Amino acid sequence: MLGSYSKYIDELYDRADSVLIIDSQGYVEYSATYDYQQAGLSKDNYIGKHILEIYPSLTEETSTHYRVMRSNQPIINEKQNLVDMYGNNYEFVNSSFPISSGKNTLLGTIEISILISQNQIPHRREKEYFAPSADNRKKLCTVEDIITENPVMMAIKQEILKLSSSSSCVMIWGETGTGKELIAESLHTSSRNKGAFISVNCSALPASLFESLFFGTKKGSFTGAEDKKGLIEMADGGTLFLDELNSMDISLQPKLLKVIEQQKFRQVGGEKEIEVDVRFIAAMNMNPEKAVEKGLLRKDLFYRLDVIDIFIPPLRERPEDIMPIIYHYINYYNNLLGKKVTGLTGLAKNTLLQNEWPGNIRELRNSIEYAINMAAGEYLTLQELPSRIISGKGVSQDAGSSPVFPDSSLPSFSLQDHINRYEREIILKTLQNSKNITAVAKRLGLTRQALQYKMQKHNIIV
Repeated sequence: MLGSYSKYIDELYDRADSVLIIDSQGYVEYSATYDYQQAGLSKDNYIGKHILEIYPSLTEETSTHYRVMRSNQPIINEKQNLVDMYGNNYEFVNSSFPISSGKNTLLGTIEISILISQNQIPHRREKEYFAPSADNRKKLCTVEDIITENPVMMAIKQEILKLSSSSSCVMIWGETGTGKELIAESLHTSSRNKGAFISVNCSALPASLFESLFFGTKKGSFTGAEDKKGLIEMADGGTLFLDELNSMDISLQPKLLKVIEQQKFRQVGGEKEIEVDVRFIAAMNMNPEKAVEKGLLRKDLFYRLDVIDIFIPPLRERPEDIMPIIYHYINYYNNLLGKKVTGLTGLAKNTLLQNEWPGNIRELRNSIEYAINMAAGEYLTLQELPSRIISGKGVSQDAGSSPVFPDSSLPSFSLQDHINRYEREIILKTLQNSKNITAVAKRLGLTRQALQYKMQKHNIIV
């Protein structure tokens, strides 16, 4: 259906702030926006609405969806200013692709959007992409929000407090899901909470738009350009958080280094330099020195940013933090989902404590969210935990590795229980490594109908 665009769409999808799929009449078939709590895309309430109803600022002439449907050609990385039905004003970088049948009949379009800026807090998202307003600033995390009983993490909390009067650059690094942005926000709220905290994912920035996004533009500097602040000016007096810095194009890093060194810059099309007072905090999911060795990070930029170096250990190296974090998220999701879970059974607790947690706190949080959704009583049991946790298999394991059966020593497990759990595990693992339901069915030697029946039977929702 998407032909030669599939690979490009897959690459964009992981960086998306929103995804819309619209039929040939302009009605939404699928809609999702980035959800901070889930650290991923979450379906929203636009399904069934017309694109021009959702974004009344658009017309059939200006909408990328309608233009793609007319031309049957994709539109890549186009900046758009949009006002939605709730009055929120956004600036996106949109990429839109036609969806066709095998007979080249146009069925609709898929659009993947990366958020550049907004002037109101969206009603759907729990945390905005860029700087919060003054009313929302209290939602940023503080050092008190760091839940830990681990000596290394306690030392990091003390270090943050010692840096409360500092404006020095900071480099935060650790595995994915360890809470690097939480540390960055805590550094900001302890020292620069009167200014804006602007978080930008460097892997989501199109290289061609780097200068206009970071430095801003002057009206008339190029076709369609308006007087607009860049991220650096927006962060004046506050903090600019550069997440996944090692994903930034190496050719762009000298431009960033110059601003960090001089604390001044020139807008695209501007004639005078603008001085700022910005604290730069960077984060990456690998050792910065290794990033330099691999050519992902310039040595001079590393030395400039690595004034204060903070390494966050993975969750498997801080087992004393697992239960406090679990109870934090039990309380959180109880309130969110209207449940009354008060604890865990011994088997469930032991299983969670023994898990390796390759996805760290993010994986633990999502596992507790799943379990609370499934919970029928006061205590979380083995039955309510995700199957990958029960079987001891994390997503870091190779797709071709041997399956791990549930522990046969566990009480009340019949042969059918084992078969059902194993079948569910196989389907879930194949889903993780396949593009769509059709591919899963083919790999498992099933019809789509048979696979869908089994997914319903095992309560698997995609």
